[in-house]
Amino acid sequence: MTLYIANSFSLNMLDLPTREGKWFHIYVEPINPLKAKKIIEKADKVVSCIGHESTAKLLSQLLGIEIKPERRFIKLAHGDEMIIIQLTFRPEEGKVYNFQELLKLLEEKRITLLHLELSDFYIP
Repeated sequence: MTLYIANSFSLNMLDLPTREGKWFHIYVEPINPLKAKKIIEKADKVVSCIGHESTAKLLSQLLGIEIKPERRFIKLAHGDEMIIIQLTFRPEEGKVYNFQELLKLLEEKRITLLHLELSDFYIP
C-alpha cells in the first residue's frame, strides 16, 4: 500500500480506461492532524504529491514531519490511501496562498484534512 500526501483528489488518479465495467470504491473520512500522523506512521511507503511549497510547509508543521513539495501525476491502485489537505471553499482563479495565508485559513477552519482509501472490490 502506498500512502500519498496530496492537496486534491481527481478522477484522473484512477486508471479508468483499463477498468471499464468495474467499480471503484472510494472511502473518505475527515480526520485531524493526530490521526493523519498515525496513518503516515503505519504506511509502507509515503509519497508527497503536494505541488506548493507553502502547503508542504503547513503540513510539515501540522504533522510534525517533513513533507516536501513534489508536483507529480499519480495513478492509485487497490489499497492505496491518500491524506488530502483541502480548502473548504473555492478560491479565486489562479490564487496561490502563501504560508501565512494558509495559517490564517487553518485558524478559520477553512482547511480540512481527509483520509481517502481506494478499493476495487465489488460489494453488491
